Amino acid sequence: MCSPWLGRESSFLTKASYRFRLRPVTTTPSGFEVGTHEYAFTCTFAAQAGTCILPNGAAVSFRVNEVTASDPDGVRIFAGLRLDPFFMDVPREVETRASRRIAFQAQGTNTLDGLNILSIVVEFDVAKVLGQATRSTASTIFVIITTRMIRSR
Repeated sequence: MCSPWLGRESSFLTKASYRFRLRPVTTTPSGFEVGTHEYAFTCTFAAQAGTCILPNGAAVSFRVNEVTASDPDGVRIFAGLRLDPFFMDVPREVETRASRRIAFQAQGTNTLDGLNILSIVVEFDVAKVLGQATRSTASTIFVIITTRMIRSR
């Protein structure tokens, strides 16, 4: 959600809401089907503190760059800097576009190695937070859509 060239002074926007929308996905004979019911997790920040509103309406408070202890709903949150997991060989990508031929080699160079990103991770008990029986969600896969919205207030 932010530039990967971040340092220790980087922070989440205090005028933004970071929303994760989840929808259950089930397999069908022809592929898969995305459910229509949506579950939203919305995180906001004020300085080095944050709050996440869960789909069941509960609010979980947390500190930036610290993993929260599990709350009564079984939710743990981490928000802060992490090493960027993305691999990109930028010189070969630029060469590929310029020459219109694949320039990547078997052994690439990770141009993004050592760069940081701001991350938000929400771990939760599906049955407790989404209100579904554990048996029906044990093998459920969720599609996740993330957005960052600037708040006017």
